[in-house]
Amino acid sequence: MKNFYYRIGGLFAGLFLAVQPQAKAQLSGTEAFLQGDHVEVGIATNGAFGSGTNAPAGYHPRGAGSLLGFIADPDKDGWTVGTPDYFGDYFLPGSPQEGWDIQYNGVWAKAWRGSGATSFTGGLTGSCTAYSVVGDRISATWEGTSGPLKIRAVTTLRKDKVYFITKVTVKNTSSSTVNRVYYERTVDPDNEVTVGGGYVTINKFEYQLPNKSQKTLVSATGQTFGAYLGLGTKDCRAKPYIVIAGLEPTDSLSQIFNANSKQINNTILDIDTPDTAYINDVGIGVVFNLGNLAPGDSTNLSYAYVLSKDDLDSAFADISPVWEYEGTLYESGDTVKLCRAKGSPTIRQDLNIAYGSGYSWTWSARPGLSNLTGTDNEIDLGMNTVTYVAKPNEAFGCVDSMVITIQPFQIPDPPAVVSPVTYCRFGSAAPLSASGLPGATMLYYTSATGGTPVTSLIPSTNIAGTYTFYASQLNGICESGRTPITIIVNPIPAIDSFTSSDPTYCGAKDGWIRFKVDHPGTTYTVYYDFNGKGQPAVTATSDGDGYILLSGLVRGSYTAIYVVNSFGCVSTTYFGPIDLLGPTGPSPVISNNGPLCAGDTLKLFTAVRAETDYLWTGPDGFTSTEAQPQLVVTSASGGIYYLVTTYKFCQSDPAMTTVVVAPSPGDPKLKDQNLCEGSLLNVEVLAEPFTDYIWNGGFDGFTANTASFKRQNVTKDNAGRYILTARTETGCLRSDTMYVTVDERVTLSVSADTAFCYGDTISLIATTNTTNIFWSPSTGMNDSTSRTPRISPAGSTKYTVTAKSDHAACPDTSGQVSVTVIPTPQVTGYDTLVRMNIPYTLLPTYGQDVVKYRWEPADSLSCANCPNPVFNSSKDMTYIIYASNTQGCTGHDTMIVRVFCDGANITMPNAFTPNNDGTNDIFYVRGTGFTVKSFAIYNRLGQEVFRKENFNANDPKFGWDGTFNGQAISDASGFVYMLEAVCLHSNNEPILIKGTVLMIK
Repeated sequence: MKNFYYRIGGLFAGLFLAVQPQAKAQLSGTEAFLQGDHVEVGIATNGAFGSGTNAPAGYHPRGAGSLLGFIADPDKDGWTVGTPDYFGDYFLPGSPQEGWDIQYNGVWAKAWRGSGATSFTGGLTGSCTAYSVVGDRISATWEGTSGPLKIRAVTTLRKDKVYFITKVTVKNTSSSTVNRVYYERTVDPDNEVTVGGGYVTINKFEYQLPNKSQKTLVSATGQTFGAYLGLGTKDCRAKPYIVIAGLEPTDSLSQIFNANSKQINNTILDIDTPDTAYINDVGIGVVFNLGNLAPGDSTNLSYAYVLSKDDLDSAFADISPVWEYEGTLYESGDTVKLCRAKGSPTIRQDLNIAYGSGYSWTWSARPGLSNLTGTDNEIDLGMNTVTYVAKPNEAFGCVDSMVITIQPFQIPDPPAVVSPVTYCRFGSAAPLSASGLPGATMLYYTSATGGTPVTSLIPSTNIAGTYTFYASQLNGICESGRTPITIIVNPIPAIDSFTSSDPTYCGAKDGWIRFKVDHPGTTYTVYYDFNGKGQPAVTATSDGDGYILLSGLVRGSYTAIYVVNSFGCVSTTYFGPIDLLGPTGPSPVISNNGPLCAGDTLKLFTAVRAETDYLWTGPDGFTSTEAQPQLVVTSASGGIYYLVTTYKFCQSDPAMTTVVVAPSPGDPKLKDQNLCEGSLLNVEVLAEPFTDYIWNGGFDGFTANTASFKRQNVTKDNAGRYILTARTETGCLRSDTMYVTVDERVTLSVSADTAFCYGDTISLIATTNTTNIFWSPSTGMNDSTSRTPRISPAGSTKYTVTAKSDHAACPDTSGQVSVTVIPTPQVTGYDTLVRMNIPYTLLPTYGQDVVKYRWEPADSLSCANCPNPVFNSSKDMTYIIYASNTQGCTGHDTMIVRVFCDGANITMPNAFTPNNDGTNDIFYVRGTGFTVKSFAIYNRLGQEVFRKENFNANDPKFGWDGTFNGQAISDASGFVYMLEAVCLHSNNEPILIKGTVLMIK
């Protein structure tokens, strides 16, 4: 909803004038051209689109030569950006076809833009007559006639949109009814031809009535780039079509509109679904059935060419019915706020529905409403707010109800002002002042009518004269009449032509000063200074020649003279000076207390007398009005001092006295010193000639008679206060003091360099007289700020300890300790697997520095203090090997020895002699570390001749004596034995041994 403001019966109430950006619209002969940011349109003399003359400079035509139909930049990125940069011309390529026609009473009048020319038929005439730019809307008007019909078409494009609309008014100017009025708009779309596409387009009925969205829309889309052209309306009297042969319908408008089939000759009137397209080089269009027009009646219609689908909703909104109030268009829901003068009578005004004549309207009853049906109405405008509602017949179903509110406001009375207001020329002026209703805005003008108001106005005072300004008040939207404010700017008085006369004797009051002002016979207030002091104002009236006389003046200097006139205006200031001299009195007697030294107090003496003014002056800018002034002197203070006295306006001749100031010794600029024990105390003072120096100070009573001195190797006894006294040959003294402090120097001793074994921990020791120490590096150290830190570094390290001084004057002290870390001797024991009860030499590896060995435990070893002992055992053992070097550092490692048996510990003879000679008579199992599960012997025939089970080895009683079943075997030959033993070290895993034995007899 928008609010609109204007005034009825008074001045326009708007305060701010909107400055519109420069959009292009122009007439060229009887043609018109419109240019927005994204659309450009050419309108021919007959109202068809497509100019017959070249487009003006700054446009972007792509028609033959520089002709312009319409073009668009749908991407809104500029006319030179993108591929393609813009589309169009949309219909001028090839055989152009665009235009409109109207049919009535059997007459068919056409306005076409064809190949190379525009044309009228059927008695149709007209031309483009006007253009306008209002806000963001750029418009051109075409007006013409066809028989009894007056036709007006306003084509408008929005500056930032990608569409343009045409609103058409058709009026019957005859005294007879015009019957069966039809209107058509048609185009042959060639959207992409000029950018490399073809003539064929994808053509659709996007909306056909009736439909829920209340729209009619037929479109054509390019096949290459998708360039879009839609021709649409929201008029319930509209019907779209697609021409499938040729570029325009062969049937009349009435035949097209009233056909009940989906196709009539070369024109498609319906496609089953909106998604179905007809693809060819065709024409598209919309036909309107405007019905019958009674004499004097008119009807409206509107449609849009939409060149970007993104702008469809905006375009349809722009072609919906709108309100027309007193010739101005408003949208439904708007509020028109207007101003009326107090006591204004009720008046009749027009309130119509524009572009809604295609509907049957019913108005809600309101006081003063002239009609309750139709599009045209009159209302009674009083002081009450009224909301008007018009509802379309539901049978149409294309638009919603229309609502508009007319809200009158009373124009306030002119404000009260302060007038007249007087200023002096070049004076500081205040803003004009006016008062009115609470909350109202005061507006100020430089003229009684017209002009642009401001909310604050400060009048100029540069030129003397009388000026009139005007004030009004704006209460909401309504502005009052204007009240005059008179400003009077008075001239500044002028003064010049000064003359004077001195007093006739010392103290006389008969001197005078005379000067000229700008007006004779006028009273002024005169101001001036006497001897540098402001004097009481004097009222004086200029004589007939314009002169003012200041009389009764005494001897002295008169400056800063100016006058103020009766308006309070101040003249320029005459600074003079004007010195009135006249006779002087005798000089006073004066003296001083010199000679002095710089820094002493000078005392000036003279007799003190009542009613006497004193003025002392002297060297170095000295002045005083005391009778006997005093001041502390410097070397610049020496010289002649003068005194002038004034007694009862009688000024004396100056008296003088000479003051001698001897220079004092210069400032030695001593500075306190803070030193460290043993350092140098060096004091340097620039000695001045003819000056003696004496030093006293220190706890030890130091003295010296030179300006500078040095003290070597200072101690705390040398500290204390030192006083320097300097004396010039004139006896001028100067002393200064400094304080010397001596701080204790830091002492530090550290432990000696040392060595220890890797992994051990030792303590370092630092002895110092300060509490703040730190060690570096801190790696491997438990506390880097301790005096006795514990260290265990990974390698040899040089440690630096720094003792921080507690005094700024003394430096820190540092010391170093080198710590050598002896590497741990290297020993590597290798886990070993050996045969059970078989001697085996253990072979660990040692570092070259190893000189001492120890094995723990010593069990099953040939030695415990040798590098390579011999191991012999039937069980596993784990040993720790300790290796030491000459420095006593010891390393160690673990060695695991595991034993196994594989039969190698079983010994079987390969022959025996069972002859009972006591030697090798029995063949038995021999060895260690196992038990025998079974022992059997077989002859060559495989017959078992001997077997024993579950016995220990090395026992002859479990051996074979060469018999079988108690009888000696006579056949001495080879036998096969089978032995199954179980190793004592293993988990009873059997060992199978097969062999042969020879029995010898």
